[in-house]
Amino acid sequence: MQQWDTLIRQARASQLLVRLAAYLLESPQVEKVPSGPRAHLESILRLRDHQRSAVRNEVAHLLLACEQVGVPLVLLKGAAYEMADLPPGRCRIYSDLDLLVSRADIQTLETALMTHGWSSGHQSAYDQKYYRTWMHELPPMRHITRHSVIDVHHNLVPDTARMRPDPAKLLSARVACSKAPDVHVLCGEDMILHSAVHLFHDGEFDHALRDLFDIRDLVEHFMRSDDDWLALVDRAVALNLARPLHYALRYLQRLLRARSQPRPSQRYAGTAPKARGLPCATRCSSAA
Repeated sequence: MQQWDTLIRQARASQLLVRLAAYLLESPQVEKVPSGPRAHLESILRLRDHQRSAVRNEVAHLLLACEQVGVPLVLLKGAAYEMADLPPGRCRIYSDLDLLVSRADIQTLETALMTHGWSSGHQSAYDQKYYRTWMHELPPMRHITRHSVIDVHHNLVPDTARMRPDPAKLLSARVACSKAPDVHVLCGEDMILHSAVHLFHDGEFDHALRDLFDIRDLVEHFMRSDDDWLALVDRAVALNLARPLHYALRYLQRLLRARSQPRPSQRYAGTAPKARGLPCATRCSSAA
């Protein structure tokens, strides 16, 4: 029981408890879980199911705001996984919803969201200026009654980042969700790249292992052939995101023992970071 106690606490701290619960309770392994730990796992799955329903409800409200001003609703990260019925969606607890819009539409959409009850007024004047001047997103907007939080992005990384994709390319390649055709998500390659850049360019590293598992799920779902791998590498080069892709694939293999990798080619070899940077990254991943 002491080992179970450590496992539950560490899984919760790393935001992997819902993944652990889904793996154990939705498989024959459930018979091996004692009643005490099972209560924690069942509880987190109930919370997950409630949040998945809440996400779909919030997306319906967001769609109304987007349709009011003729801006397409393009979801990112967790909400995208949920609405597109992708594998990481069953292993997520949600804290906010992320959208991607063109910079030209961002003020229009912000006004529409405000008329539908979302506001960023709880942010200080300093934070407002910081987000709007330097960041790739608006200040987080919270709904005044439902308290849901949304982040409206105009790019995947700040404008000051050295590796910055062209958001027009991301938006032009978006795909509609099969069960909600008015709701869009990034294409498969772009989802993998966004998850990679989020993992290796984000300042918060406490959920890095969770994000790496998400990338593994996406890779296993979308990368079915050598042509798929080549398309992913070409897309990474086109979006100037080859470096985070290389890191993601490297640590999928080193930490999660993932076997699927692109075949050796000049295009993939050219994405590798400088040799002096890898030892530092490896020490950081080992410490995490």
